[in-house]
Amino acid sequence: MQLEKLTEELNNIYKFCTANYSSEDGGILSLRITELNVHLARSASLLSWAQYYYDKAQGEEAEKIVKEQDDTGVKISPTVFKQLINGRTVNEMKVLKFTERLNRTITHQIDGVRSQLSYLKSLPT
Repeated sequence: MQLEKLTEELNNIYKFCTANYSSEDGGILSLRITELNVHLARSASLLSWAQYYYDKAQGEEAEKIVKEQDDTGVKISPTVFKQLINGRTVNEMKVLKFTERLNRTITHQIDGVRSQLSYLKSLPT
């Protein structure tokens, strides 16, 4: 999966998670739980892709820094080396963190919608 497709899918899931819905209709709540479960299952794959792109970017940047050191003869400490890599891969880290947090959001929303559905079922008909 390309990084652009990954971020597009994440944004679509985010829009779903932030969309308003009726909490007074059991059918809508049941459908929402079903859709959230699909997104939760999909998020595992998205998380692995986000981790892949982050790790790949970190490796590529490490190679670039090593080459720069070889070309210039300037040596840097391991701490600075790591900070340079992290600074150069902020976008990939952003996607990874967003994916992790979206996964947690889905999990919490499933719990919340399930509670709303249970409340509706407890009301006298």
